[in-house]
Amino acid sequence: MKHMEAEELFLTARDKAKGKPIANNTRLHQRGEDYAVRLHNTDVVTIHDDDTYTLNTGGWRTVTTKERINRFSPAQVYSDRKTWLVAGSLFEDGMKVGSRGAPFVFNDPAEGFALQRKLDNLVRNYINGFCDMIAAKELKDPDSGDCWYCSMFNQDKSYGYEESVDHLFSHFEEKYYVPSLLANALKERSYGDVGYVWQLTKAGGTDWARMSLRNYFKNRQEALLEQLKG
Repeated sequence: MKHMEAEELFLTARDKAKGKPIANNTRLHQRGEDYAVRLHNTDVVTIHDDDTYTLNTGGWRTVTTKERINRFSPAQVYSDRKTWLVAGSLFEDGMKVGSRGAPFVFNDPAEGFALQRKLDNLVRNYINGFCDMIAAKELKDPDSGDCWYCSMFNQDKSYGYEESVDHLFSHFEEKYYVPSLLANALKERSYGDVGYVWQLTKAGGTDWARMSLRNYFKNRQEALLEQLKG
């Protein structure tokens, strides 16, 4: 979508404060002289008046985010070894591309590939160790002795803490298989009766745990990668 097209489309919005609906959960908003394609709460594409574009995922590198960027900008984002690229350049939030989709700054993807491999190894080894412990029927119920952060934080953020992934790396390193972390992962996986699933898991079943932990770390992949960069 070019700037002129965005301008003309936005004029048809019934309520400009709420933006113009252009796709499921996606609206076009005006940002001064620019226009933003907003998916949920993230401006995934900002269209500037010189027909350049700023791309952003807000940490949500999902199929839908990729589709919206590719549909409403000239960039073509694709995955290689779980790493997002644009015209061979490593995708980064806040990157700018020109009217033909070429990045203004080329970022060598080699570091991205290396970080992804490192993270994959950490996560895989942790999940395998966790499941070995479960299979040995050594899983305990969550209690006050668990990691403070894992036991206090839950997916609805009812305690008011902003989620951080720093502590997860200490769990990876120490092979600390936290019952509260698994409980949170099961909840996040949206199992209807977590208590029932928990009892089956304590009895040595690893299927739900493995799927839930994979989902848990996948949902935090971007934050984990950012932490590895630091």
